[in-house]
Amino acid sequence: MYDQSSAGSFQESAVAAAAVGGLIGRVLVAYADVPEDRELARLVDGLLTHGAELLPAARRLAEGDDRRVAGALRDWRRLTTDGPGDGPLANWGYARALARAVRTLRRGLGLPVPETPSERRWIEGHELGSWTARP
Repeated sequence: MYDQSSAGSFQESAVAAAAVGGLIGRVLVAYADVPEDRELARLVDGLLTHGAELLPAARRLAEGDDRRVAGALRDWRRLTTDGPGDGPLANWGYARALARAVRTLRRGLGLPVPETPSERRWIEGHELGSWTARP
């Protein structure tokens, strides 16, 4: 899926970027749009696979001074070690946390990340440094 140069950056195909963007975008949704259990399991599997592919390059970035990537790596380690918690929303919360970690790793590596619906609403409502709530 990726070609890694000697500089440690990823070259990603448009198809791969769209696929990963779909994973992240499908998980970071409002509660009313929570995927069914089978779909959520497929999304978690994709996020775990993609995140694992990013780890070597992300670790090199974290050795530098990128605190966001270092934090995402700590979250990733905790999430992949502990797995989802208990409770009715545990799997969805786990998927969302994985998606946020992958999104942060992608940003740190300079890869495209999708805009989630909530981010689009914030951007559209943000004018001249002030938040304007929409009805």
